[in-house]
Amino acid sequence: MIVVVPPAGAAFTRWTDSALAFVMTALGAEGVVYVLAPRLGRRRLRRAIVSCGLQVELEVVHLPNSTSSLILAPLERAAVRYALNELTLIQGWKRRAAAIVASRRGVAAVALSPLGLVVRRPTSSPSFDWLSRLTGGAAASVVISRTRPVGAGYFVVHGFREGDERPSLVAKIVPAAEATFDRESSALVSFAAATARAAGANVPQLLGSGTLGDARVLLLERLGGRLAATLLAGSPERLDDVLGRLTGWLIEWGRLTARTTRLTSTWLDDWILRPARLLAGNMNGGGAYVARLERLCAEATGREVVAMAAHNDLTMWNVIVADRTKIGVVDWEAACNHSLPLVDFYYAAVDAVAATRGYADRLLAFSSVFGERSGPRGRIAELESMVLKELTIDRGTARLAFHACWLHHAVNELQRTSETQARPFVRIVQSVAGMEMRDASQGLAAR
Repeated sequence: MIVVVPPAGAAFTRWTDSALAFVMTALGAEGVVYVLAPRLGRRRLRRAIVSCGLQVELEVVHLPNSTSSLILAPLERAAVRYALNELTLIQGWKRRAAAIVASRRGVAAVALSPLGLVVRRPTSSPSFDWLSRLTGGAAASVVISRTRPVGAGYFVVHGFREGDERPSLVAKIVPAAEATFDRESSALVSFAAATARAAGANVPQLLGSGTLGDARVLLLERLGGRLAATLLAGSPERLDDVLGRLTGWLIEWGRLTARTTRLTSTWLDDWILRPARLLAGNMNGGGAYVARLERLCAEATGREVVAMAAHNDLTMWNVIVADRTKIGVVDWEAACNHSLPLVDFYYAAVDAVAATRGYADRLLAFSSVFGERSGPRGRIAELESMVLKELTIDRGTARLAFHACWLHHAVNELQRTSETQARPFVRIVQSVAGMEMRDASQGLAAR
């Protein structure tokens, strides 16, 4: 693939001919050129492309914009509407404006911004012919989304069939070197699909797999419904409803997968101490926090607890609100069948609150749920009590799970970001450490 980014201003006109001359010599028989075309001069560029014997196969919209793209959608009503309404965080009046843009007349307005032009030789194969071969049917259109900026490791292709308003399948493109492909496919055909479905959640069917160059492709059924992340961003009043459904499912899933186990030092090291030591150098007072956790884990070693399965990435981006009562759960690559309880609940509760605010500040969302003590407040406290009661979980185990939850996400974040990037989960662990040290200094045994 050749990617071309033209210069701005008057230089664009002079650049066009020389750039196309280079493309014609470098483009292979099945090659693709992707040109980021500005609004001014786009017609001239298209004419020049055609005069060289090439064709513009697709016009592509970059969302949220061309400099920080998370979504690529063809300039077609159904694709743009789906991308804006269901994959993009939009709040308040912006959501109403997006509905206008996604109407038949409004899609034309999107073309006023820079577009990506997919350019090929007329004799070459269509861009998404590989998807048609894998699925056994022609994909009329696709929307491509990237995983969230933190930890982005793969792309998702949402495939539309002719005349569809919504995609009918999902293809995850994973670099061959990553283990997420095998982890997710294994989870979907083993414990996750069976027990999670039995507990009442929709879980996507694994439709097949294949390769695409050096990457691997996982084909999945697309679940019906709305992503909880975009639903809550547009309708914060749905928070209690979404969390109520999710908590009910977690309780049922916990019942199906729960087993009494005796805590070993190895498990506690894996769940708590090793992550804490990895993070200690990135925290104020990290050494003291690790020492405190070592004491808690020493006291807990040998204790009997209820262990259960965990999704381990129960963000609202992975939860789908299906109908009046059900939810769907996707992205199972981090799941395991043996974990401390409540790790999914704590993460999901804070993530849902963050979603109602467009993920503007995760630490603020955490603080609004937990305040300055390691126990939730308000409705989320009621839901936590329900989980503890229904699954017979003691407060000591919940306390360990609280630490394990945030340590797990902070370590993942630390491994995927540079020192210059924001690290909200590391900041949350800093807050958790402060709670724990205050409780310890006051001799409190709450949690």
